[in-house]
Parts: sequence; structure tokens; C-alpha cells
Amino acid sequence: MSQANQKSIQSSESYSPKDKPEIFHLLDHYGKQTFSEKLAILPQGSGTPPTRGKIENIHRLYYADKGENFMFDGCMRGVLEALGEDPSIYNYDLMMAICGDMFTQMYRKGGESDCLMDNCFAPEVALHAFQLCGYESIFFTRDELNSHSNEIMDIIKKSILRNAPLISIGVGNIPVTKEDGEKVWNGTTPIVNKTVEVPFASIIGGYEDDNLFANVWLEEAMVEENGYTKVHNALSSSKGLLVVGNKMTAPTLQSVYHGIINTLPVYLTLPGKNGYSFGKRAFYEWADNIRSKEILAVNDKWNMHFAPAVILYTNAGRAREFFNRVIDLCPDYELAIKLKPLYEKAVDLNNELDKLQGGFDFDAERFAENDFNIAHTDILYKLGDLQDEILKVFSE
Repeated sequence: MSQANQKSIQSSESYSPKDKPEIFHLLDHYGKQTFSEKLAILPQGSGTPPTRGKIENIHRLYYADKGENFMFDGCMRGVLEALGEDPSIYNYDLMMAICGDMFTQMYRKGGESDCLMDNCFAPEVALHAFQLCGYESIFFTRDELNSHSNEIMDIIKKSILRNAPLISIGVGNIPVTKEDGEKVWNGTTPIVNKTVEVPFASIIGGYEDDNLFANVWLEEAMVEENGYTKVHNALSSSKGLLVVGNKMTAPTLQSVYHGIINTLPVYLTLPGKNGYSFGKRAFYEWADNIRSKEILAVNDKWNMHFAPAVILYTNAGRAREFFNRVIDLCPDYELAIKLKPLYEKAVDLNNELDKLQGGFDFDAERFAENDFNIAHTDILYKLGDLQDEILKVFSE
């Protein structure tokens, strides 16, 4: 099958709504604050922090066994829970929606795909997410972590003492078990065999002198019973640190839902980043690499097909249920009413894909079969075109 059999994409990335969502203003403002201006936003506290502090009401980050595939979203859930927000409302699924991961299909040929906030972390999205939940927040960049290390450590300690965990985008020097998974202990002290780094978001929930207590998703990590790993020089691999500030207001759930839905076009029209494509373009590039049978020539079939399929499978049903919850609470919300059938259509197409494949675990060599290949990629192209249908709702 030649390249001529592929569909050409009409990009939606020029979309520009009349009433710009708040996140656009954050995009304009982000990066213009000085370190001193950021400090002024945070609660200052007083006196010298004690040598040790730890937030105890954080459980270990979940992962696949709880269906929580996306790291930043899980961290945000944990932070809000520690701040006293109702975990039955500010749960993982709501974090997926607030951060846009629930609605963002992504694809990178030959590269792993998890979600927007894990693979292509966007500080302005994180700031907007906490803003929707009623909190100020600040993101310190890698350069600021390097050039203001003493001030950053003071910020961490003061944040912990006010029961506000921090989120580090990456943690280094994590002590782990032996490769066979057997922990080695000497009394109550683990004997560290080696250390690794985690590139994704992790919670910083405590400190002891200059060591930090990190809540990471890593099965091999040496953890205490409450889920923390004590790490020396933990921020050595951090791409940046998110600190939650004062609570500005207590938003209604209705206002949170409206904020999420008004921001949807941003995630459907994201420009490419770090080799990733998003929205309609992601579905088309995914389909093109199958229809051209390029996938048959590579060993990494997981990232060529199955990784983006996990994103689709994870998001489709959850997005539909999100709109069900929105309409249950806001039965007259016209925009949600118009969008709901489109996200139901996404579930139907996902189910068609699953039926065609005979389940998620199938032999990718079947893409050599023309009929199977065409039927499969036709569904992916339809999912891509569906992104345009969703965008049209916002232009009506």
C-alpha cells in the first residue's frame, strides 16, 4: 500500500475562538514573571523551619492497578487531598479532565506516548488546572532550581509545614531494590543497591535536613509504609517544581465543569511538540503509519500502535462519563448537551476498533492484511475527523 492511499489532513491548528479561555491569558503571561515576583505570590511564613517535616496524609501514588495511568493527574489529586479538598469530588477522573489529558489524543512515531502532561509537560496547563480548583500556584523552572537552590529548599520546607505538597517534574537518585525485586534491609535502614531517576511528576511531601521525601510511582523504589521514598539531591533530575499557594476561592463544581469544557479547543488544536502530534493530526499520523505498512518494518510496534491505543482506550469511556456527570449537574448547559453525542460517537468508534482487533492484545503483523489494515485505519481517520466536529460546536 503506497503513500497515495493515505488521507491528507486539513489542520485545525489555526482555530481561534472569539472568547478566549482563561488558559490563553496564562499562555501570554507565563514565563514573564521574575523569581522575586513568584516568591511574592507564595505564603511567606516566618522563622526558621525545623530540620524535619512531613505530610502524613498522602497515600502512595496509584498506577495501572487502579487505572491511574497518568502521573501528573495522580499527583494533583494527591496534593488537593492533602490540602483538605473532598477526594470524592476532586478525584483522579476530574484531574484528568482539568488537565486536558482526558480529551487529548497524542502520537509520536517510534516514541512512547502516555499523556500530554507526562510526555510534554506544560506549566501553563498546570497553573490553569490549579486555578480552576481555586488555588494560586507557581512553577519554578530548572534554571531557577539551579540558580536559587537555597531559596527553593526554604520554599519546599515552608510549603510542607503548611501542609501543601509540591509536584516535581522528575525526581533523581531514587534508591531502589535489587533487580530481582528483593528488598535488602539492615535493621530498619535499607541498603541501597542502586539509584534511578523518574522523569514524570512526583509528589514532594516531606524533608529531613537536605533530603526530600518523594512519593513516586516506581515499583522498585524503597518506600516507607506511607509511600514515601527518602531521596538525597532529589531535584537533580527535576525539570521544574510546582508550588501551590493560597486558596483564592472555593469554586462550585459547576464552574469547574464550565472551565474544563471552555478549554477543550486548546487541547484539540495543540501544535506539535517534542515530536508529538495531538488531536486530529495525531489520529491521522497514527493511521498513516499503519496504512503505509511502515509499522511492519519496525520492531517497536508498541509505540507505533499500542501506546496510542492505550490513550484512546483510557480516555474514550471516561470522557463520555464526564459529560454524563456534567449534564446531571447542569441539565441546561447547552454546550455540554451538544458535545455529549460526539463523545458517545468516540466510544462507538473505539468499540468498533476493539471488535475488529478481537481485543487489545493482537498480532500487529495483521496490518499486512489489506482488508484488516484499511478497516482499522478508516476508524482512526474517522476519530480524527471527529475532532473537527467537536471544534465546530465551539464556533456555532
